[in-house]
Amino acid sequence: MSYTRPYYRFDLYLLQETLIAAQSAASQHAFLLKYAMKANHESKVLAKIKAAGLGVDCVS
Repeated sequence: MSYTRPYYRFDLYLLQETLIAAQSAASQHAFLLKYAMKANHESKVLAKIKAAGLGVDCVS
């Protein structure tokens, strides 16, 4: 494969597993997890974050 510019590659399965583990740990301490959307606004990533029940920080 040849790419002309930098790109990001995501493992959505690993992301989902990580989100589940993070939510489980946070819920034991009544913490609310939030994702900084500024870090990455890729729609597939945001969909996984939303499905996991995390909040989103949209402030720049």
